[in-house]
Amino acid sequence: MSGLPDIVARARDLVDAYEELITRVKILRIEVIEQPEKIDSFLPRLEKIIKETAEFLETYSGIEYDMNDYYGKYLKTYYNYLLMVSIPYLIDLLNEVRANIDQSKKHLVEENIAKLSSFTRKYKSTFDNIDKSTP
Repeated sequence: MSGLPDIVARARDLVDAYEELITRVKILRIEVIEQPEKIDSFLPRLEKIIKETAEFLETYSGIEYDMNDYYGKYLKTYYNYLLMVSIPYLIDLLNEVRANIDQSKKHLVEENIAKLSSFTRKYKSTFDNIDKSTP
């Protein structure tokens, strides 16, 4: 397993990737109205970040760390930012995209929304429990 500084760096990189993706989806939600084929080039990028998120959360959600530790605070912040800000905001934007695309592509967006939603349901409680057990 990587050291805590490496885990924090990976979490930061994932948050940065979400920010880039969110920026792209903000544009995409308008573009797909006139150019519905734009969704085809976007979906692989979305699926890649979902895969990276699943791997990260599965690997590192159960690690133990000290909340008073410098890196522990950053890890908690990045983890919470992913689960409480980035992923829910991306889901909202994807719902807007879904509303603007033709019926044949909606199921592809809906599948990815479901995967993202599962992350917040499954992993949010992990850090909630750490908060309760940390003085």
